[in-house]
Amino acid sequence: MVLLAMTQFSFMLGCAAFAICLALIVYAVLPLKARNCETADIAWPSLLFCGLIESVALWVWLNISLRLLAWGFWIGDNDHPFYGYVWLLAAVIAVAVSGIVSARIYRGSATSLYRRIHFWVPLGLLLAFAVAWVHESTYRIEAFTADAAAQKVFARLSRNFDEPVSFRKDEGEALDDSSLPRCKTFLIMDTQRTRAEFTLCPHKWFGW
Repeated sequence: MVLLAMTQFSFMLGCAAFAICLALIVYAVLPLKARNCETADIAWPSLLFCGLIESVALWVWLNISLRLLAWGFWIGDNDHPFYGYVWLLAAVIAVAVSGIVSARIYRGSATSLYRRIHFWVPLGLLLAFAVAWVHESTYRIEAFTADAAAQKVFARLSRNFDEPVSFRKDEGEALDDSSLPRCKTFLIMDTQRTRAEFTLCPHKWFGW
């Protein structure tokens, strides 16, 4: 099982999103006061669309959260079958909750606040997931070009050396037959010898 690596930003965002998911699930199944309920004139396509949004929002966050909770408090790094089926458990929970919400709205046993919460909160959860995904996908990008990225990495690494050092591209790289741009290795050198090296690879979207 490969554990999803997270930055602190995404971890905190994920904790907040998981707490919101739990609150949304509880709010979905709790009984509502009949006097506050209103008959909703909602077309089937709109009701299915709202249910789909809530299902997807709950699924993406529960799939990640349940996996991490199992890793942290139960299974650890063991190759347990749970990791292969957690997506299905998350899907069952998400579909069941959205089904309860849709049924209540269709029967007219949901308040207007209930309907708004179960539309806008899932949208917010999807937006939070998109933000976390973009952040995790791009935070390692140093610069748009290999040379600019090498300058930034060298400036950071050179602080670890007491004597003056410089860097240059390693010209001894093996040729790469891949159609994708090659990774580039740079050597950090003092006046006499190579002290360290670092490798930069192109991002799958842009930059290095």
